[in-house]
Amino acid sequence: MTMPYFKNTLSFSKALLVSTLLFSGFANAELTHVSTFIDEDNDCAGYFGANFQECEITHVPTDNSPIFAQIIAKYDAENSNDNEFADGSSEEDWTFNDTSSNAPGTGVEGNWTYTGSYPGINFWVAKASNGFILNWMVDQSEIGSNCVSGESDNNFTLNCLKLSQVVTTGSWATPTTLKAQGNNANDVEFNPGLSHISFYRVPEPTTLALLGLAIMGLSLQRKRNS
Repeated sequence: MTMPYFKNTLSFSKALLVSTLLFSGFANAELTHVSTFIDEDNDCAGYFGANFQECEITHVPTDNSPIFAQIIAKYDAENSNDNEFADGSSEEDWTFNDTSSNAPGTGVEGNWTYTGSYPGINFWVAKASNGFILNWMVDQSEIGSNCVSGESDNNFTLNCLKLSQVVTTGSWATPTTLKAQGNNANDVEFNPGLSHISFYRVPEPTTLALLGLAIMGLSLQRKRNS
């Protein structure tokens, strides 16, 4: 199912943030995978938005929180008929390799590759059980100052989120949880099977092109006035 793209216009401040996220991905840098566990039931059914069309990566899900990326695809592990895509995306844009099949299905970890028309992906979510892991890549030089390598609550900050790089491949894993054993036995850790995996990118490149033209126009105007 193809969904209409949403929010075609951005404020100048949001566009500036978006341009930083997009063009930082083209730098020649060694990247490191960072992630954070969010103890909420679903990314696009409550935390980052009430539904697919409204789903956006934000630091604090409020009207005033910066928007870092918007959803473009959701693959449902239980029913492919529930897959959803924004305009410009389709099911053929991704390939998957998880621990049990060649699709985002019952596995607990795996890899994805994107070959669609957009430059790449900024964030991706692996949802399972009662929580989800938000993933992104950052320049390795940022590790220790703004981000922590691997999964950490300390990564879910404005400083780390804004460093996301544009990538076309990545890895995912479902959240680790505890399973009660009964009979006074200690609970054991396990990873439940994937519920869905969703992908996010910065808004439309046309917006960024318009922003670039606007900045160029301001620069020319200043030269004329000087």
